[in-house]
Amino acid sequence: MIYKGTAERARQTRRRLQITGMKPYHKSEWMDTGRDGQSSPTVFLVEMDPDSTVNPHFHRNNQFQLFLTGNGSIGKQKLSPVTVHYAGAFTGYGPLVAGPEGLGYFTMRPVYEQGALLMPENRDKMVRGPKRMVTSESLPATDPAYLENLTQIETSEPIPLQPDKLAASITRLPAGMSITGRSPGGSGGQFYVVLAGSMVHDGVEMLDWEHIFVTEDEAPYTVTAGLNGLEVLCLQYPPRAEEYKVPEAMVLCDDAALGVPVTT
Repeated sequence: MIYKGTAERARQTRRRLQITGMKPYHKSEWMDTGRDGQSSPTVFLVEMDPDSTVNPHFHRNNQFQLFLTGNGSIGKQKLSPVTVHYAGAFTGYGPLVAGPEGLGYFTMRPVYEQGALLMPENRDKMVRGPKRMVTSESLPATDPAYLENLTQIETSEPIPLQPDKLAASITRLPAGMSITGRSPGGSGGQFYVVLAGSMVHDGVEMLDWEHIFVTEDEAPYTVTAGLNGLEVLCLQYPPRAEEYKVPEAMVLCDDAALGVPVTT
């Protein structure tokens, strides 16, 4: 299947939240496809206040984080737009610290999950298995005028294709041009995210930060640029490791155990 995440949905769902012991933040849902424990792609935008911190934690599913605004750090890694960060299931990371401009980022998962398992208090919930974390270099913004004058397709790989299918690639296309992407077969699915210009999907132009998710059983997706060209980021997941193919109840456990934020 192919799912779509839109700015309109984000505008309708943006709200102010707080996790106990941490500063409030804003959250908006860009893609919400349900609660299925095997396939339920999810995207939300977190907007951290200046000089705020998210403590070290882990999740039960593979995820990408796409840092889009502001500045900060994740562990010892400095963050600025646009940075791609991948953390595999049951891989601890953090702290996530916003700088004086705040920090805005997408969290993108192929399977729905609510909350975070904070460390060290949830160490007993860590499942043994492979741990994986990769962070790209910062990707400079593309001038819209550059896209409008582009005459040929350009590609780059912030995270080159790995043996387990993990990858992140950027494609820039002149207006109206199309290209067929990498096959999602054998992966954990793919997100295509508009970074600049527009992407035509089902006859509709998708704009900045809007995205689609392509499940692993789909044919390779054909990307088509809109009227002003397109810069699109493809994020491909590895499949879930065998050690982490846990029952659905372990993925969707109760709110309290996951430290779910509460409205302020």
